[in-house]
Amino acid sequence: MISAASRPLHIVQTSYDDSVFQAEAGSDTVQRQLTYARIVERRHPGSRWTLLTFTRRTNLSHRRLENTCFVPVAGRWPGNLATLRRALMRQHAQFPIDVISTQTVFDDAWAALHFARRQGIPLVGQIHYDVFSEFARRQELGPQPWRSLRWRYAQRQMQHMQAVRVDGQRTGRALQARALCRRVAVLPVAVTMDASQQVAGPREDDLCHVLFVGRLTPQKNLFTLLDVAAQVAAHHPAARFQIVGDGPLRGQLQARAQALGIRKQVIFHGAVPYERLREFYNAARVFLLPSLFEGMPRVMVEAAMHGLPIVASRIAGHEDAIADGHSGFLCEPDDVAALAARVQQLLSDRDLSATMGRRIRESVRRQFDPTRLAEGWVQLLLETAVHAVGSGARNHRRVSAL
Repeated sequence: MISAASRPLHIVQTSYDDSVFQAEAGSDTVQRQLTYARIVERRHPGSRWTLLTFTRRTNLSHRRLENTCFVPVAGRWPGNLATLRRALMRQHAQFPIDVISTQTVFDDAWAALHFARRQGIPLVGQIHYDVFSEFARRQELGPQPWRSLRWRYAQRQMQHMQAVRVDGQRTGRALQARALCRRVAVLPVAVTMDASQQVAGPREDDLCHVLFVGRLTPQKNLFTLLDVAAQVAAHHPAARFQIVGDGPLRGQLQARAQALGIRKQVIFHGAVPYERLREFYNAARVFLLPSLFEGMPRVMVEAAMHGLPIVASRIAGHEDAIADGHSGFLCEPDDVAALAARVQQLLSDRDLSATMGRRIRESVRRQFDPTRLAEGWVQLLLETAVHAVGSGARNHRRVSAL
């Protein structure tokens, strides 16, 4: 029998980012998954990494890169959960699965956990936002009573998971205090942007660019951002608010900017390829993120790595990256006056802007080092898989396959 510590492993994750099937992906998900898979291959030669990805598109096919396979799970909820279970069965039949990680602790976790418990496979759930925020649950889990039922059932599901990975310290502490799962790992998602392309501080151009990057959704609090833009523009006519991203609120936001008389000051770029984002970071003077809830937003880390001083809402996740008044500014999400004042302060004071940009760049390079975070995530999965095999918690099929 091959040792659990040395034999090839099969790690399966679920995802909701179907850009992985595009030759030119709109996000860094492909590169991130390949990084994880290479670490596993280095430690356990011959291993396989599979990403089961939910999509509503029915014309997608499997995509294989190196030892990583991207598999579409097509359909609409709740039928796609049955499709996920069938996909797990096929993967397990082809190459027995050692550990499953789900993108959430909700729907995909329900389907995967049902399969995993029957097969004796350990499961690691993930939480990428502050699930203890009532606003977050209202946005993510739907109306009552469905919202409360989903949250209550998710808490029961976490009891059966070997570990839960979270993005932020506040969420991790809350899970531990409530003893909702066996193990909590605070591991933000690694940022893969090429560090060699980044600059060290604020720019000396004539225009004052204030940058936002993200989905145009209620979570991002973008109507407040427009109110901030209106106040800033009144004092800094040269200010330009660059909005990079797309989403369901784009039309309403453009109409609101027009009504506020700042349509020329606010530029909506729509979605751009991930590799182009550094152009916007390099051209900006301030990064503004007034979200109502987050996990650990990677765009904030990317902005910080480019030496951008940041003004953000005082919420879980943001607090992990920004020391208020030292490496950036934190304000209450609905405090338009405070957010606008901090943006104006950074636009007006180049020395302060440069100092804060340098501080936050140094801080995130230590705290969110991509190599360390990627290694940490893979280590958690490998420990979970190897412990399960070593303890004999496998089904007959697994034992006979070794």
